[in-house]
Amino acid sequence: TGEYVVEDPELRAYAFGKSGPDLLSSPKAAAILTATELDAGTSFDALLQRPGGPEILLGCLVNEANPQRWSDFPWFSPPPGAVLSEEQSRLVVKRLAVESDKQRRDVLENLLFVAMTFPQYFEDAQREEMFDAWPAGFDDLQPLAVEGLLVRQQVRDLLPPGKSPVRVTISVTGGVPGTYYYRNVDDISRLMLLGLVRSCGVEVEEATSEPADLAIVVALSEIAHHSYSKPTYDYETYYEYKSTGRINHYRTQKVAKQRQVVTGHTQETAYAPVAGISLSNGTQTVEFPQMLLFWHHLRYDEKKGGFMDLKEERTYGRMWPFGLHKNLFEWGP
Repeated sequence: TGEYVVEDPELRAYAFGKSGPDLLSSPKAAAILTATELDAGTSFDALLQRPGGPEILLGCLVNEANPQRWSDFPWFSPPPGAVLSEEQSRLVVKRLAVESDKQRRDVLENLLFVAMTFPQYFEDAQREEMFDAWPAGFDDLQPLAVEGLLVRQQVRDLLPPGKSPVRVTISVTGGVPGTYYYRNVDDISRLMLLGLVRSCGVEVEEATSEPADLAIVVALSEIAHHSYSKPTYDYETYYEYKSTGRINHYRTQKVAKQRQVVTGHTQETAYAPVAGISLSNGTQTVEFPQMLLFWHHLRYDEKKGGFMDLKEERTYGRMWPFGLHKNLFEWGP
């Protein structure tokens, strides 16, 4: 979505007709486009009825759920706050949550993320239908997704009946050394666990001290996962010959330069983040023993030296307990 799209009514109309999947993957752009179209006088109902409308409007909800995750645009920013009203958000959910078992995987995943942030947008039946449909999209990892639903039920059983919002304290101890990919595991884990509670259909008030309806403790660490060969480098000198001057009056110079070359290999160890998680309501405690946080660590192929996907199933970055991708939770509030 460029500046020219925002300024051109025909391009905006084309985007709402043809570019739903693209804008769902760029939620901030979806929010900008929707805000502009609404400001131009197009009704929400008209946008919802366009072919790409429901997905673009869902992108607005994803952006609202985690506005810090998506790249800013230098030429335009969505207005502060929500682009859609709460009632409009419920209508978007109602439109997309029907027949969740037939819904596209990217749409269903984003719906689950919104449900883990704004439970008030969902009716109980809609929420349950979506979560029940989610595991079917996985192949050999389907048992993990089903196990995630069982975890959700255990959390629900710990919550006070009929109370919303619930007060939750969450304590993250330990940590994971700061590599590029795992640089913010503590924040991601916190947001994922708060989302797990919200997935039970309750709003959450995050508390910093007791008393609380639910106390969550997360112990982060890492384990050695696999070894790999890492090249070592050094610089070598090489020469280029440069001619200067004119025909019959030129000279050749030998110019020394340097380049980086591989001189050998060392064996390194890659580590995987793990967590031990406990939840307590004061009278009951549920403990989950140390587990891998990311599902792709279960699909490492030693012979091929990499993480494997099956068919079109993208595993890298999917997180316990449901298998939602970590990029949804990154940089959250």
